[in-house]
Amino acid sequence: MKLWHLQRREYPETWDISLGYVVRAESEVLARQMAATKQDVPTEQNLHGDPLGEDRDDDWLDPAVTSCEELAVEGPQQIVMSNFKKG
Repeated sequence: MKLWHLQRREYPETWDISLGYVVRAESEVLARQMAATKQDVPTEQNLHGDPLGEDRDDDWLDPAVTSCEELAVEGPQQIVMSNFKKG
């Protein structure tokens, strides 16, 4: 399994929105799907029009809007992620 760091390329002028995720998944595609559906195991139903669709955030599927970078498991001592939005 790999670790993926997903974040918005620009921070929106709104509240109550996810700004980033760190996800463990086999691929970037699966990591993006997990972030979009907020589920550990996204299903075809909640990815393609469904009762849960209103909770889906398609921004996480779009590389133009969000980045997805593989994180190395090994490395120096460091803060891996800090995600803070002050109001």
